[in-house]
Amino acid sequence: MQKKFEGSLFEHHSNQTPIMFTCGQHQPYCYYGARMVYNRVDGLCIESRYPLEPGAVLYFNRANLTPTADSPNAYETHCAVVRSCRAIPGQKDIHYRIGVELVDPDDCREQTDKGSIPNAGNGGASAALAPADGVDDTNRHDRESISADVHLKTAIETAQSRARALAVLNRFATKVGSTLDLDEILQSVCREMTQVFGSRNTGIGLLDKNRTKITLVAFYTQDPYESDATKMEMCLEGNAATLRVIETGQTMVVPDVQHNPLTTSIHDIARQRRTECLMIVPLLARGEVIGTIGMPTADKNRIFTTEEVALAQTIAGQIAGALENARLYAQTEKARKIAERDLEIGQKIQTEFFPQKLPSIPGWEIAAYFQPARKVSGDFYDLFQIGAGGCLGLVVADVCDHGVGSALFMVLFRSLVRAYSEPVFKRYEKEANPGDELLGQALLTIIQRTNTYIATTHERSNMFATMFFGVLEPETGRLTYINCGHEAPLIIGAGGIETRLKATGPAVGLDEDLEFSVNSVVLDFSQTLFFYTDGAMDA
Repeated sequence: MQKKFEGSLFEHHSNQTPIMFTCGQHQPYCYYGARMVYNRVDGLCIESRYPLEPGAVLYFNRANLTPTADSPNAYETHCAVVRSCRAIPGQKDIHYRIGVELVDPDDCREQTDKGSIPNAGNGGASAALAPADGVDDTNRHDRESISADVHLKTAIETAQSRARALAVLNRFATKVGSTLDLDEILQSVCREMTQVFGSRNTGIGLLDKNRTKITLVAFYTQDPYESDATKMEMCLEGNAATLRVIETGQTMVVPDVQHNPLTTSIHDIARQRRTECLMIVPLLARGEVIGTIGMPTADKNRIFTTEEVALAQTIAGQIAGALENARLYAQTEKARKIAERDLEIGQKIQTEFFPQKLPSIPGWEIAAYFQPARKVSGDFYDLFQIGAGGCLGLVVADVCDHGVGSALFMVLFRSLVRAYSEPVFKRYEKEANPGDELLGQALLTIIQRTNTYIATTHERSNMFATMFFGVLEPETGRLTYINCGHEAPLIIGAGGIETRLKATGPAVGLDEDLEFSVNSVVLDFSQTLFFYTDGAMDA
């Protein structure tokens, strides 16, 4: 015996080590709490609130211990037989000192289990009756008939129980599959489980990121006088029962919640809400516990049965995936709304880069329309007065790609053209005889500087823009321009399209050493100059 239990987790631990135990194999999920007084290789002495009869078989573990590299078998189960139990006078919470002997589980038999915890309910316990010796054969037929009736009745009850369970599971599947609204699913599950298991209430709690507390995210009660517990936070420290459920992923039933050492941190809550017995069911997603379902009773004499535990676990397994999907959907929706709000702000900011008021030039009519395919885009136009000579700068451009990146580079292109235009055109105006050649040179300087900046400073971004940049002289109708790979603007007369102002160079920003050329055209007052981007054709 000594050699067999030398590796026991209890062998070298001090007095007052918390432990948890269950009575017999018929209630493997129902745990009571105790503390170790002293230990030997072959047995323990424990103190507990709960009296046990000598001969009772116990299965126990250490409590409040998380598995680590140093103690990977923290929840290892040990088997023991009660050898003695005596009351301890003068103690408030622990009433009995119990001596147990460690035994080999294979040597234990269910019929040796004599556990007699008061108010524990039958918990699925059963008694086996054997016929006495010497019974004559005259009653054998009656016994066989009765036995057949019992088996038939048991089979019918089992079938009915399974049918009810399947109906419950089907109802839950319908509920959780009908919506992706997380709050609606959680509340519906709480309501259904309260009705199915006859618990006083049901609460669903989710673990925080640090896995140190559980917050109730849904709650339903059948008691009209019981307050809503939604958003209640429960610390895991001092709550060995919930810790075990989280670490092992196994359901646990805790009787005597108001005093059980396994639920120390929630004793006050249990007394306030008159909780007597509590079933804690893990919610698992992708193999990891993300929260728990708690169902309490207010009846001292009721403990959840093995069948109820099995059904609760099946339901939890069924709904956990749906809950995780709903939670991910809620997170996605939240992120989407944040992104939409940010894009709306970006759209507002981008719009402010467009001319707020179009220039008014005698003899000319100017109109513009802008409609991005998304909230923001890389298309833009600009019109601005050049110096005091009355010339008008015209820019229509389309930054490659779509969305936020294009919109950011649109702002950069527009700002560069504006920034380089002011000093260049000021020098142009100071010339005694500016002429078309110098105007063309000014346009080339602005485009080349913009191209060089984009190609060298933002080389790794691989961003470029097609751009039409021209200067209109309103008095003469002359338009001097550079078309950097942009869709050709149209000169439209009375009979339709008369001229296309085709590209005179590549897109801006493709490479540092690009060559551009200047062209010009004269518009008469019967013609219309029409600019557009590729989005107009796509639409």
